Order: sequence, then C-alpha cells, then structure tokens
Amino acid sequence: MIREYHESRLVYGWQMWHPLVKAEGAMCPDGIRRTAYPSSDGIADTFYSIPARVRVTHNHARYTISGYVTTATVEGMSTPTDDDPLTVYFHPYTYGTNGWILASTDALAQYVRKYDEYARGRADMFARWPEDSRYLDPYRQTADEAYPNVDKARTELLRRTAENE
Repeated sequence: MIREYHESRLVYGWQMWHPLVKAEGAMCPDGIRRTAYPSSDGIADTFYSIPARVRVTHNHARYTISGYVTTATVEGMSTPTDDDPLTVYFHPYTYGTNGWILASTDALAQYVRKYDEYARGRADMFARWPEDSRYLDPYRQTADEAYPNVDKARTELLRRTAENE
C-alpha cells in the first residue's frame, strides 16, 4: 500500500497496518529529498515516528545515517490544509556515528559546546583532586568517549561558517 504526500510517499506492505517498507522523498535537514529505509522492523516506535536510516554521499564517501521518519506539513504544522499539505521528513540522530553530516549548524554548535563543557568539567574535577582521579568514578566516560565525533563536528561547523561569510 502506498500513501501519497507532497513530493513524497510512504510504501507499506500490502495493508496499511503492515510495516513500512520505505519512505520515498523524505526531506532531510540539508534540504535534499532522499529515500529512507526502516532501521528495524518498520513498525512505529511511537504514534508519530518510525526509526529509519538514509544513505548520504559526503566528500566522496558513502555514509549511513540513523534517525526517524515522521510526517508534518510543509510549513511545519501537524494539521494539513489545502495550502499546506503533509510531507515526509527524516530527522537524524545528531549523537549517532554519522549524525554530524546531516545535522543543522545549530545542532553542531550545541554538540561542540556540550563537549567543551564536559571536557572542562572533567579537567576541573581532576585538577581539584588529582590524587583521587583514578577513584572518582572509574566507569565515567572521558569527554572523547562521550562525544566521539567532536573533531568531525567542529571541522564541519567551521566549514559551514566559512561558507556563510
């Protein structure tokens, strides 16, 4: 079964209650429409979203980005009108392995800012009690473990700001 939307469509099994097969023309945050495939069984995890993934080419390399598919109007509302039809959107998980590729500039800036705060907080804690640093929370992650893509995110953020200037 196929449900048509504005410049996109959701393809299900042969009945509406069957799992999602793919979402064609899902609008990504970078403004490009891509085909999203369900990342699990294709059944919605909430009433409004279905976990999904898209494939993206970035700097001559292919990446798979995880996130979720949902529907909203072109203007961002939940109720469609004649002037504002429903369309399919893909929202990436910015904390995922490749989420920095499709993340908005604001999300990248927030990710880098959180890393800096986390790293500063860990450094301050160990500076106050250097002799106890190995006993203070041995299972807590370092800043680099908690934010593994911060270098890529920082580089992408600098590239985007340089393009806008």
